[in-house]
Amino acid sequence: MATDPIRPARSAQQASEIAAAGDVARVGGAETSFRVAGAAGAAAAQATHFAALRTRIQDGLARQLSREAILDDLVAYETNRAFGAGASQVVRSKVAEQFRTDPVLATLFNDLFVAAAGKPVR
Repeated sequence: MATDPIRPARSAQQASEIAAAGDVARVGGAETSFRVAGAAGAAAAQATHFAALRTRIQDGLARQLSREAILDDLVAYETNRAFGAGASQVVRSKVAEQFRTDPVLATLFNDLFVAAAGKPVR
């Protein structure tokens, strides 16, 4: 038998009472649906962020940078955005290497690259 950490064992069969607590049925707003303020904006923020990544990739292509140089630029941009001054060259190099060697991250970059370029480039 499981022990309820809130109720002492002797009251397991009795309902708990809280002094001066109102009837639950009378709690205002309980019938309204649950909503997180600002949650609708999350999709827009994510879409905007991916648009920024697409723009950086397209800019690199326009400047005739290699795929590797575009990856390095994208990693530098993201690490600087995420970590600010803490994004050293060593950190950027390690992250870029992960995008080159990890199959999941390599696929992610390839998908972003293909979507931005409009054609697969290997």
